[in-house]
Formats: sequence, structure tokens, C-alpha cells
Amino acid sequence: MVCYGTGMIRLYKTKEVAEILGLNSTNVEHYLRSGIVVPERRASGRGSSHKFSVSNIIDVAVTKFLADQGISLDTVNTVLLYLRHRELIRQTTGGVTMAQIKPYDTSDGMIHTLVIFHRDDGEPDVFFQKQEPGQRTIALPDEIDSCRIITIVNLGLIIVEVERKVHAFG
Repeated sequence: MVCYGTGMIRLYKTKEVAEILGLNSTNVEHYLRSGIVVPERRASGRGSSHKFSVSNIIDVAVTKFLADQGISLDTVNTVLLYLRHRELIRQTTGGVTMAQIKPYDTSDGMIHTLVIFHRDDGEPDVFFQKQEPGQRTIALPDEIDSCRIITIVNLGLIIVEVERKVHAFG
């Protein structure tokens, strides 16, 4: 547990993160070594373990999902920076304090969607789209032909699923 303000936040070991997400510890360690996922606390010595917050666990889940779609780790890093930057903006505007927000909070009512597609060179890439609830179509840039789309992901669904798994884990 780690204390922020007046509350305690549960932190999870690498092995627990792997269990929550149905991975093996090697996958989680690979994302740590690549620098894409940064734990709340790094292991401090022999026999110790990294400690992850729920936000860090979401980073691992998003990284794994995108990597499984063939997205490069550089692009995955861009996606995670986008998500973190969005939260940084929320933290620094409107008098919102750290205690009042949740990492990856989607309470702005918008649906945050990732469109994963093939570029002209055949490599997969991602496009971010924010939609109003009830909006049925996605406005794609001209360079993304609908035939090139690999998948469309509602980031909120990934986040909710990870939070459900963490809660079930305890």
C-alpha cells in the first residue's frame, strides 16, 4: 500500500499483475525493460518486486492488446503518452486535485476510440478518435481507407475490464 493524501492505494507485485491479466511475468518484465510501462515503484534490490498501481496495470493491458495487434512498441508508447497526457491536462485544470481523479478517467462523457489500421507500407498504425455518446460513425482522415482497418477499440472497455479484474483479484 502507498499513501496519497488521506487515502491508501493498493499496489500489486509483478507476479500479481501477470495473474490479474492472464499473462506470465516475463511479458510484464519485457514491457518494463522496454521502458513503455513504468511501475509505481521499482524493485529496490535482490528479492524485491516492482509495485504497480491500477493505472500501471492498465498500461500493461493496453500495451499487450496493441502488441497483439502487431503495433510497434514505439506506437504503443505514443498511445500511452496520449492517455497519460490527457490525464495530466485533467489534473492541472479546473482545480481538480489528484485525489479527485482516476487514471484513465472517461467521465468527460466522450468515447475514446483507437482505430488500428494498415498504412500504405503495410505497417500497422493507430488513429485516435473522440466521439459523443450515441455517435454511430467515426470520422476517419482521407488517408485511412476503411479496407485497411484492422480493428476499432473503445479504450473505456479495456479500462473497465482491467478494473473489474483488479477488483475481483482483491
